[in-house]
Amino acid sequence: MSAVQSITAAKGYATDIQAVCGVDGDCLAASALPVAVVQDTNCTVDLSPEDFTSRTLNIIIKIHFSGTGSAAQARQAVSDFYSAVSVDSTLGGKARNLYPVSDSIVIEQGETIKSIAAISMAAEYETNLWED
Repeated sequence: MSAVQSITAAKGYATDIQAVCGVDGDCLAASALPVAVVQDTNCTVDLSPEDFTSRTLNIIIKIHFSGTGSAAQARQAVSDFYSAVSVDSTLGGKARNLYPVSDSIVIEQGETIKSIAAISMAAEYETNLWED
């Protein structure tokens, strides 16, 4: 998702995403934090009488932080994410609409403090029948 990749200090955001990866999370071990993991969770399909489908794709973006102050960084990342997405809520014309569903901050305390900003989004789009 290009909106997530655009969240960098060079573009004026407080959050500086170092890498973006898919659900396998392969960038978590290889990259400096913060790292964003993007996962599509499910897609609902409504059939129209005109042989096209209206779809809603649910997406979760998890931005990982570590260390003291990581909870505040995670809260800022949510704000930065919404700012970045608001620039193009049609994903370059691929979606009819992209909108927020929920967001949360998860804090884990072990040897180090880890925080995760979890943002749920939904993208609405249309396809011809039997197309993805």
